[in-house]
Amino acid sequence: MTPSAVRRAWVWAPAALLVVAALAGPALAPGSFAAPVDLPYGPAGPGRPLGADYAGMDVFSRTVAGGQRLLLTAALATVVSYAVGAALGLLAAYRPGGIDTTIGGVADVLLALPAFVLLAVVVVAMGPGVLGVAAATVGILLPDVIRTVRAVARSALARDHVEVAVLRGEKGLAVLGREVLPYLARPLAADVPIRFTAAVYAGATAAFLGFGAPPPTPDWGLMVFENRAGLGIQPAAVLAPAACLFSLLLALSWAAGQVSDRDVAPHAGAPRDGRPVVPAPTTDDADGSGAPRPLAAVRGLELRDRSGQTVIRGANLTLWPGRVVALVGPSGCGKTSLALALLGSVRPGMVWAGGVAHLAGEPTGPAVPRRRLRRLRARAVGYVAQDPRTGLPPHRSLRRLIGDVLATRGAPRPQRAAQTVAALRRAGLDGSFVDRRPHTLSGGQAQRAAVAVAVAGRPPILVLDEPTSGLDPATTTAVLDEVVRGARRDGAAVLLISHDDAAVTRYADEVVRLDPAGVASRPPALSVAPRPRTEPGPDLPSTVDGAPPALRVRNLTVGRSGVGTLFDGLSLSVPVGGVVTVVGPSGCGKSTLLRTVAGLVEPAAGEMLFDGDPLPYPLASRPRALRRRIQLVAQNPYASLNPHHRVGAIIARPLRQFRTVPPAALADEVDSLLALVSLDPDLAHRLPAALSGGQRQRVAIARALACRPRLLLCDEVTSALDAETAAAVVDTLDAVRRVSGTALVVVTHDPAVVARLPGSPLTLPATSDRSARHV
Repeated sequence: MTPSAVRRAWVWAPAALLVVAALAGPALAPGSFAAPVDLPYGPAGPGRPLGADYAGMDVFSRTVAGGQRLLLTAALATVVSYAVGAALGLLAAYRPGGIDTTIGGVADVLLALPAFVLLAVVVVAMGPGVLGVAAATVGILLPDVIRTVRAVARSALARDHVEVAVLRGEKGLAVLGREVLPYLARPLAADVPIRFTAAVYAGATAAFLGFGAPPPTPDWGLMVFENRAGLGIQPAAVLAPAACLFSLLLALSWAAGQVSDRDVAPHAGAPRDGRPVVPAPTTDDADGSGAPRPLAAVRGLELRDRSGQTVIRGANLTLWPGRVVALVGPSGCGKTSLALALLGSVRPGMVWAGGVAHLAGEPTGPAVPRRRLRRLRARAVGYVAQDPRTGLPPHRSLRRLIGDVLATRGAPRPQRAAQTVAALRRAGLDGSFVDRRPHTLSGGQAQRAAVAVAVAGRPPILVLDEPTSGLDPATTTAVLDEVVRGARRDGAAVLLISHDDAAVTRYADEVVRLDPAGVASRPPALSVAPRPRTEPGPDLPSTVDGAPPALRVRNLTVGRSGVGTLFDGLSLSVPVGGVVTVVGPSGCGKSTLLRTVAGLVEPAAGEMLFDGDPLPYPLASRPRALRRRIQLVAQNPYASLNPHHRVGAIIARPLRQFRTVPPAALADEVDSLLALVSLDPDLAHRLPAALSGGQRQRVAIARALACRPRLLLCDEVTSALDAETAAAVVDTLDAVRRVSGTALVVVTHDPAVVARLPGSPLTLPATSDRSARHV
């Protein structure tokens, strides 16, 4: 048994023992608990160690049997509360407006009523007994359950994979059941013990007030109520049931309080093989000669997945002051896992099986307390996650996010406003962004905002995980020039994880490559050479002159809140089996264009035709068959996949929904789709958290292709891929286009993607220029 499992057992043991004893109480009682055995308030004697109560009944036997009814009533109330509360909370989250307001209003009214008033009213209306007390307890618990479920569901509904399901035509119940409900498991697992404790307390209160079970039913609360007048004569009749009730509530409360803090992450326990992690000495590589010491290093790192397979083997990485180390390698080889291990963390689903690490002169790794690691990273590290939207809280402005970093690094309050603007400018954003929130930014703007937060406090160590994958080449150069120049000036160490060979060649002082087996090496100098494009096969006959285009957009005008008009009078045409690439600077509206075609954004003016017929807005007005034929692959590979579903189930869902293959052929079709996007079919059994960013993006492409779309909208689908894999994916999309007649609209910043696809790109200029043109 692992240490975390032992710790959880100790947390739950007292509560579990008391609950089991209370439930089995009537069978364990040594004597009668419903008939008089002595005079009222009789003294202790043989077989009656606690004496008799007000009616002459055995106090000890009644105390032993007095918890069963209370726990069963509380369990019934808790189950009903969560069944009703989860349904109402999900409905309120899914139907904002009148339904949400009504449900929220009912919850607020119930919450405002004092518990004892609600108990009195409901029990008087329904009569004393289990049902009356349970119904009153449901009324007490229900508001908090509704609020919890509604908050979690609203957060889940904002994720891209829910949007993809809605685009695909999933019905409301399927969206809530498959895409949203799994998010409730962990919050409710932490919430149930708290509500159950509250239900026990409410039941005991009802019994004490005389609203519970009628005498002579054994019940701890009823016993306290009945014997309170004889406290001075026979104190055991009151103190024994009160002590049992207090002990049960205390044990349940303690266990409930520990649930939310328990260690559930696979990486937080000891290494699977039980070997201790030996801290690295803080003077590593220092020979007393005055040479600079490394700011961070990991030696002999070995990471394994849950099955025991080695993911990274014997990796070494050292970061030196004022130097840039680039970490490169194919998608899925473990670059992000190695970078996180350098910071003392391990990705979910992996185990630190060997190696030592230190950060800013202090040891890191799974043996170091997490609180200590958090403080160390907050003080010494600026980190840009591969997906900026997961690293930036959506409810906080950039002013507050950067201000918090500056406060942690000790910046004086009067200087923080100027330093916030300076950090934004280093990342290529102007001062107008200080009050913007991450969810209002484009993908590239969010990436630059994450860079601004990371560099704001001038940390001694910068870890940049694909910091410019959503940026055009000119912006990439401008941002990295500024960041690297500032790091060299401050003597900071930079770890740059990138698939961009040009950026690596331009900025890296040292390159470390991870091969697919997770072995690190130092390759020769990288050379950036154009990759030849394979010659395409013949296009489909449907693309001949005179055939109606798959998509035609005429004079489209679209704006965005806080930005204004993104483009005005845009027109494009995509023939059946054809392709249009869309390029332009970050924030110019490329993703918004795709979302408008998909039916997620309302155009201000213009016309959109699909196979010659108008594309209606909103999305709900589009028939299910039309939704299947238009598929969007979102820019964010992390949020576009439900983290609770395995890869095979994610890809199989559209196949089942549209019955495109027989049930017996589902597994083979999933394997074929994975192979089509250059993924190992064995990945079908993994959760998205066990995949790299590039692998997730390819799974999203495979899911879209499972719908057999006629129009595929691809938003930066190669940004998280290495050049070789990106070329393979683009060639796959090109082959699908030519063989099946699927029309493509591809948004990209990568010139290599534009070069591999036929035709001239559509260029969207910066928002300061409201027109769009072909080049």
